[in-house]
Amino acid sequence: MNQTLTTHPPAKLNLFLELLSKRADGFHEIESVMLPIDWCDTLSLRTSDTPSIELSVHAPQAINGNLDSGDASDRGTGKRVEQIPTDHRNLVHQALDAFRKSFDIKSGFQCQLTKRIPAGAGLGGASSDAASALMLAAELHGISKSEPGLLQIAAKIGSDVPFFLGCPAPENHQHTHRTNATCPAAYATGRGEILTELQCPSKLFFLVVFPGKGLSTPQVYANSSVPTETVSSRPIIDAMRSGDASTIAANLFNRLEEPAKKLAPEVNIALESMQESGLPGYLMTGSGSACFGMTQDEQTARRAAESFKEQAGPGFTIQIARNTDVPALVH
Repeated sequence: MNQTLTTHPPAKLNLFLELLSKRADGFHEIESVMLPIDWCDTLSLRTSDTPSIELSVHAPQAINGNLDSGDASDRGTGKRVEQIPTDHRNLVHQALDAFRKSFDIKSGFQCQLTKRIPAGAGLGGASSDAASALMLAAELHGISKSEPGLLQIAAKIGSDVPFFLGCPAPENHQHTHRTNATCPAAYATGRGEILTELQCPSKLFFLVVFPGKGLSTPQVYANSSVPTETVSSRPIIDAMRSGDASTIAANLFNRLEEPAKKLAPEVNIALESMQESGLPGYLMTGSGSACFGMTQDEQTARRAAESFKEQAGPGFTIQIARNTDVPALVH
C-alpha cells in the first residue's frame, strides 16, 4: 500500500516590501521581510501507479474574494470548491508535474488539498501549497530536501515558493538548503526568491483580516511605481535580529499598499479599522488584499479582533494567528 504523507502549508506575512527597480523580464526587483504564520491549508500526497496527477480540492468555506454575492457563511470571500482549478492552472499541479519531469519520475501522484488560506489575499497560500507538494514528493521518492533541483523548480513556479521550502544555507543561499532546519523569517531580494534567514521574536500574534475581495498581483504591480527614493529595510531587519517587537511594529512598510487601496477600497477600510483597534502596528501584506496588525499578546489580538468587527462591519474574514517556521512539518 502506498504511503500517504500530510503537511499543513502555512500562510505568510510581508512585514516590509519595497520596489527597487523594474526588471527586463517584467518583474520588479524587490526587498521584503517575510514570516510564516499558522493560518494553514492541509495537503496530503501519495504516489499512484498511473503516470498522472490527480488533484482534489476541498474548501471548508469560500476562500477567494472575486464573488459579488454569497450568503453570510461565505462572507463574500470567494470561489466555491468547484471553481478552484485542479488541473495545470493550480500551482500544486504545476509543482508535481515539474517534479516528475525534473527527476524522471514514471509514477504519478494523488493529492488532496484542503484550502483555508484565502486566494488573492497576498498571504502566499498557493505558493505554500506548491512548496509543500514538492517537499512531500521528494520525501516519497527518497530525494533529499537539500536537493538544489527542488529550489530551482520552486523559483520557476513562483517568486514566493522558495520561501516556503525553508531558508537556505548561508554558504550558497541561492542554491542549497540546510537539512532538518527551519526558518522563522527571511529577508528576500531579487523578485523574492533570493533568501537570507532572519531571526524573529519567538512570540508574535497577528490579527489577520481578509476584506472579501481578492486582488490580482500583476494588476497591483501594474498600478505601482518605483519610488525615486526608497525606504530602507535596515531598521526592521535590525529589529528582527534583536527581537525588538515594538520597533518592528513601528517600521512595517509596504509600497504596494497605495495602489491596492485604489483597486480595492476595502483595503483602506481594513487599515483604518486596524488603526482604531489599538494594535501597535498594522499593514497590508504582499500585493493584498489581506491586512494584519501585530502584537506580542494574544489577548490584545483578540480584543482588537472584537474592536475590528465593530469598526469594519460584516464581510471580513478574521483570523488570529501567530508566527511559525518553514518548511511545514511532514506527518
